[in-house]
Amino acid sequence: MFPTVISSEWLIENINQQDIRIFDVSFFENETIEKAKHLFAKEHIKNSTQLLLRGRDLSMQFFTKIPKASTFTQLATQQGFSRGIHAILYDRDGRSAVRVWWLFQYFSHVRVSILQGGMTAWKAKNLPMEERKIAKLAEVPVTAFAAQPRPDLIVEPVELAQFLASNKILMPEELPQYLESIRQYERVVDQKQILNQLDMVDIQGQVKKKAVFEQIIDARSDQNKKLIPGSIQLNYELFYKDGMILTDILRIKSIFRERMVTIDRPVLVVGDDGFDYSLIALICFLYSGRGINGIQVLKGSISGFFDGQLEMSQSLAAQPGSMLRSTEDLNLSGSFKDQ
Repeated sequence: MFPTVISSEWLIENINQQDIRIFDVSFFENETIEKAKHLFAKEHIKNSTQLLLRGRDLSMQFFTKIPKASTFTQLATQQGFSRGIHAILYDRDGRSAVRVWWLFQYFSHVRVSILQGGMTAWKAKNLPMEERKIAKLAEVPVTAFAAQPRPDLIVEPVELAQFLASNKILMPEELPQYLESIRQYERVVDQKQILNQLDMVDIQGQVKKKAVFEQIIDARSDQNKKLIPGSIQLNYELFYKDGMILTDILRIKSIFRERMVTIDRPVLVVGDDGFDYSLIALICFLYSGRGINGIQVLKGSISGFFDGQLEMSQSLAAQPGSMLRSTEDLNLSGSFKDQ
């Protein structure tokens, strides 16, 4: 049992525990690797290590790309990450820690917590900072940590297209019949919260089968963009403000009920920049209390899916039972027209 989102006070109290390691996981999107290392060395939270999980190519979309398992393993182990630790992640941009948290879930290291507010909140409380020389990459045994991908946590664009063609999505008008199911699930969650208080715990599932999602949650803040028919609009900004993640379970419950999200049913979260859908995946994780199982994300961006699916949609429109009646249901960008 350990909290998923921790406060500065929690970290100060537990900082000397043997298994805790603190990592600055800021991507430094617009900086070279050398500049990123320099910025970390110049100032960082005391006793923390830099964990820069990116390459040198500044054109790479760090928030939407998933590294190869071998690359992730090499980057992590060379920078001091090892199996069996409780990793505390923080950032300077208010975004990187959430994305890296999701990457560790995907690569099967679940003992990961996010420092609420990151380095900004830490500094605002005048808590210990330090500077040090740029450290060389460590020589570590390959057995120290090995990333184990969980393909059940991602949905490929072609899988989403096939799913839409099969017309299996749970439409909003069908959701009221599941209200009693929602209430029953909330009672279970409430019991867990009494035990855990505000410590949102990870309960690692034992079964890692490919989930079949029944709801699609659109995490984008711009809700004027084209939407997947039947998807639930859940703006990530409802749960994130000024670098702070909403952890009030009662407020989360209220928002989910208002938007008719049935958290006991598998969900697919889509977004555009990687941070938006990683954050909503985290919120689903916190509320469900069952771990990451049944919470999938779309590989890549939903806008990229729309832009790249025109040709596929023309083919799918001809299939029996498709929700696409013809290619006229698509605009020129490949997104669905408003229904």
